[in-house]
This record gives sequence, structure tokens and C-alpha cells, in this order.
Amino acid sequence: MIQITHAGRRAAVDVVPRLIGPLQRAFAGLDAGEHSQLDALLRKCIKSFDDNALPFGLVPRRELSNSIVAGEGGNRLPKAKRKAR
Repeated sequence: MIQITHAGRRAAVDVVPRLIGPLQRAFAGLDAGEHSQLDALLRKCIKSFDDNALPFGLVPRRELSNSIVAGEGGNRLPKAKRKAR
């Protein structure tokens, strides 16, 4: 299980007030029905993600050709996916 640290929780609580305005502006063009539809779709996405999530560190078999499974070679990424440091 992954848990947020106390510092992480504080950081999240601190950032929320700064996000409210930009989020309200981003969705200002939606009417009440569209807000409801967006809410339903986002909740459906979250449920689907939660229902289909793999244990942390595992990669679906179909993605193995492009990734390294955690525990088999560390956390290296293929050269094409590495970020420049």
C-alpha cells in the first residue's frame, strides 16, 4: 500500500487553494448538464483505473516489450524513454 507522508499531505493542502481559480476558469464554459456529465465520466474513469490497477511496480504483459518489469533490471527505462538529466 502507498501512503502519503505528512509533508506530502501538507503540500497537497497548501496547493488546493491555488488550483481552485484556474480549475473554475478551465471549466467555466460548461453548463450544469455538462458538469454533471464530466463528473460522471471522471468517476467512471477513476473506478475503471482502480478496478484494473496492478500492484505497484508491475507492468502489464502487453507492455513488456517496451518496458522493464520492476525487480528485473531495476528501474531502468528503454533508451527512448529516458529523460535527459
